[in-house]
Amino acid sequence: MLKQPGHLTSMKYELGASVIAMRFGVARQEELAAPAGSRADLLALQEVEKPRADGLAGRRRFRAPSVDGSATSSDDEDAPPASALATLQLTAKSRQELVTQVERACERKAVQAVTGSGAYRALVETLQRARQDAEAQLRRLDLNADDADKLRQQQLLEKQASTKLQQVRGDARDGGRQEADAGDFAADSVQGEELQEAKEKEEAEKAKRKAAQEVEEAQAKAKAQAAERAAAQKKQEAEREKEQAEKKAAEKEAAAQAKKYVKEGHARIKRLEELHRHTTEILDSPDPSVKKIRMQIRREVSVYTCQNCSSIGLSNATASRLVHATKLRLLLPLSRAWLARFSSFFK
Repeated sequence: MLKQPGHLTSMKYELGASVIAMRFGVARQEELAAPAGSRADLLALQEVEKPRADGLAGRRRFRAPSVDGSATSSDDEDAPPASALATLQLTAKSRQELVTQVERACERKAVQAVTGSGAYRALVETLQRARQDAEAQLRRLDLNADDADKLRQQQLLEKQASTKLQQVRGDARDGGRQEADAGDFAADSVQGEELQEAKEKEEAEKAKRKAAQEVEEAQAKAKAQAAERAAAQKKQEAEREKEQAEKKAAEKEAAAQAKKYVKEGHARIKRLEELHRHTTEILDSPDPSVKKIRMQIRREVSVYTCQNCSSIGLSNATASRLVHATKLRLLLPLSRAWLARFSSFFK
């Protein structure tokens, strides 16, 4: 072990966890149920524990643990474990920072859940479709402007046809009066004039029918365009109502998801506060059995370490590292066992 400093370094990293477990007053079940060892080993330990005449001043003194279990021996514990123990006490500021961090994590999870939900994607698709429909509506409005120009041209043609029809009727009336005035004078050419009049009447009726047909076609086209515009407007209103309904549903679902994650975050914070309260009660417990276990562990570690250091003649620094490594080896199983018991208790 002494030839491998990397192993000692890794053991130091686990020292904090062991001391923390020791502060909780943990004890591994298999350690407590382990056999006491052979009689020869027990006798050897007793011989080591006997006081020596010249070594009473060099023996280590063990300080009894305090009520809260926070006092540590300068010979057995280092500053890093003590600082690790200090971090277990949550102040009002650190508790507020913990609450803020959990709330931020919940908000991030809520945002991720909302952006990844089907309602959010449906909302995005709906907005895209609405934009496409708006662009199509603008194009239709441009086409409707062209249709309006055509309608104005048709109305102009209808007006011209009506003017022409009135002119033809006026000409026909004038022609009839002229025929009545010149009936006696053109008696010899009555047949030719009648033929001419019949021809003109036929042309006038033909022009009248054509103008009436053009007027009817223009009116029918105008009605069709008006009906098409009304249908398009109605469809647009229906799509707008549908879009608003989908948007409201998506917002409602997103708000429900966000509330769910915030509620879970508050429940988790409450659970952590309850766990902290229980652990504080355990750390502050003046149970004599906990003190007894800690003193027994320190005594066994010291005896084992002194025996090994005396046998191989180690220096003070090397012996100190060996003490910490041995303590870690003994305390780590205990911390694991008690951690499992605490986890099962608070589930």
